[in-house]
Amino acid sequence: RSTNTTPAPVLGLRTASYCTENEGTPEFEPIAQAEHVLAASGARITWEGARAFYRPSTDEIYMPTRERFAQPVNAYAVALHELTHWTGHESRLGRDFSGRFGSEAYAFEELVAELGSAFVVAHLGLEGARLENHASYVQSWLKVLKNDKNAVFTASRHANAAYQLIMQKAGMTPQSDEAAA
Repeated sequence: RSTNTTPAPVLGLRTASYCTENEGTPEFEPIAQAEHVLAASGARITWEGARAFYRPSTDEIYMPTRERFAQPVNAYAVALHELTHWTGHESRLGRDFSGRFGSEAYAFEELVAELGSAFVVAHLGLEGARLENHASYVQSWLKVLKNDKNAVFTASRHANAAYQLIMQKAGMTPQSDEAAA
């Protein structure tokens, strides 16, 4: 048993803009294709609580309850963002999760997750998904991009690898670079 008191890294979106606290929220209607992608991944996903995040130390994704999201498509956009983090686990694509919130390494991984989830959302045709970039992340991304002119290309390469893995696990053919052009 470890006596290390350093908090384990946690990667995740601030979900306030995706969620609602309104009592009159309509019943959550699952989107079959998105449900299939999440289930086929094999990721352990727990839908409870108020925050969305991926915990590398336990290799688990935590999501707010589905009913907290204003629209089902927003729940899937956030879940796919967290699933993109999940692909970076050392047993899969092996990305660096050592960065703490506010660090360039953390911002870089958030950029990878945002791009990767955008690729999956586009592939699934999840129209209306709110993929807005939170101001704090944009600030961090700008810092990363300012310090490394190739960061966006590197992040895109990692995001594409995540997208390919997610689609492969779902038994779906990812779009190739030629098909996207």
